[in-house]
Amino acid sequence: MNELKYQQLPLIQLPPPPLPSPSPPSLSSSSSSSSSLPIPPPPRPPSIHHLSMLTLYHTFYFVR
Repeated sequence: MNELKYQQLPLIQLPPPPLPSPSPPSLSSSSSSSSSLPIPPPPRPPSIHHLSMLTLYHTFYFVR
């Protein structure tokens, strides 16, 4: 079970970074004022998720 989680963690960690990167440029190109508001919410969730995953990874590592 631990091995499966270890493999799933890196897989989930990889997608978050590439997603927020292409999102800001696309939104920025569309609008500046209107996009300013919707841009902050999307990048914030992935940041917290990334931190959570990192914490879980460290916790599992320490537990082992």
